[in-house]
Amino acid sequence: YVDASANLTLTNCTVTGGGATDGGNIYALGLLTISGGEIADGTATQEGGNIYTTGLNMTDGTVSGGVGASYGGSIYLSGDSEISGGLIKDGVSTSTSRSGGNICVSGKSTLTITGGTISGGRGYNGGNIYSNKVADAANKAVTVNVKGIVTLGEAVAVEGDTSNNKNMAGNIFCANTLSISGAVTDGKAFDGGNLYTRNWIDISGTVSGGQATSRGGNIFASASTVQLHAGAKVQNGKADKGGNILSAGNVIVKANAEISGGEAAVGSNVYVNKTATLNIAGGTIADQDTTVYYAQ
Repeated sequence: YVDASANLTLTNCTVTGGGATDGGNIYALGLLTISGGEIADGTATQEGGNIYTTGLNMTDGTVSGGVGASYGGSIYLSGDSEISGGLIKDGVSTSTSRSGGNICVSGKSTLTITGGTISGGRGYNGGNIYSNKVADAANKAVTVNVKGIVTLGEAVAVEGDTSNNKNMAGNIFCANTLSISGAVTDGKAFDGGNLYTRNWIDISGTVSGGQATSRGGNIFASASTVQLHAGAKVQNGKADKGGNILSAGNVIVKANAEISGGEAAVGSNVYVNKTATLNIAGGTIADQDTTVYYAQ
């Protein structure tokens, strides 16, 4: 336990097997810095199976296997944080409101991932990362900025719960601004195999290999704008509607951006809701005439 008047730095340390209400292994109200070592297999009856902190700076090391009964199976962040290296993997959030198997970003907070890998998380919404706080006039936007790798997340139904199995975002659930310049790949969910967003998403990296049972194999955008910049690739997604993208907002495909390889019963690359618009501003959608569906 670290109170708000102190910070904690862990360099090549091992912390495993703890249990608590919040922060099974570490509960830090100051800045937590991790630069090597392993934090693993913690459990929490509420948030943060491994870590609960008001700010994280991770440059190296491994955080793995945490289980939280609510938000943030492995890590719960209630302040601005940066991950520039290391591996965060296999966190699980287990309750009927579970969200963010590896990481939950809470409050008016920003998570910036400049390096490292986040992999294999499982949660009710946002298998790897969950951020659901929308900014208001008095507070900054909640943002998730991904320059590293986020992969193999899964949004899964709670065992035995048949009331709501429409889980969203295998890899990242973000209610506000989301920026992808790294790679987000191979997520699974009911809607939004890789990504779900309600506000704005900027992509200049790669989003690929997502699988959704229903809508948006790679991206499900609800009332938001999806903007693909130069170098962006959204590809090889699978869904019933919108193999790569299903959007209820605007989709903008700029020069040297590409959408390709999607598979779906309707709109194999892009499904454009009747409330949305598609603007091809110099980019490409493979076989556009047959792979884009405009809902009436």
